[in-house]
Amino acid sequence: MGAFEKFSAAFAASLLINISPVHAIGPVKVALSDPIYSEVQCPPNTQVPGQKAGAGLRPVCVSVTVTANNPSKKAVVNPAVFGRVFDEDGTSVVANNPDGASDAGQLTMIEGTLPPGSSKVAFQFVAAIGPSEVFSDKKLEFTSIKAISYPGAGRYGTITECEMNPLADECDQGDDIETYRRRSK
Repeated sequence: MGAFEKFSAAFAASLLINISPVHAIGPVKVALSDPIYSEVQCPPNTQVPGQKAGAGLRPVCVSVTVTANNPSKKAVVNPAVFGRVFDEDGTSVVANNPDGASDAGQLTMIEGTLPPGSSKVAFQFVAAIGPSEVFSDKKLEFTSIKAISYPGAGRYGTITECEMNPLADECDQGDDIETYRRRSK
């Protein structure tokens, strides 16, 4: 083996040794654990996300504090929160996941940065419950809860008033979601 081949092999081996999933280009998954939650006052005109999935349900704003374990050596910005949230009867309280079959829908986002390692963070989401149910009577179970930070942190953003309630007077009634975002800022 010549000098060039030896150098190439050594260089390739050094690349393999120094690569870790955290440093790869792609999302950073942050484990969330130990949720503590409480009902908080919703902003005016808050609706259950999803007009069809939320039909007949009442919105309840829930503040959640969790322990976040960021495996990255860098802070992550504005991670999206995913997972399942059930009440004591096993009913999903997440409107975009009414049967609890998956955690494919984003619950909310954690605004700001999560430092590397373990830290306490808080976020809010809108739970969907029956019109006559009392939230304080419910015991919630959070499963598969995690935050995901995407490179550039531009994949998800805070849901605007017009996205939550496109029929509100101050929102354009058109089909263009960008118009909703512009009008609600």
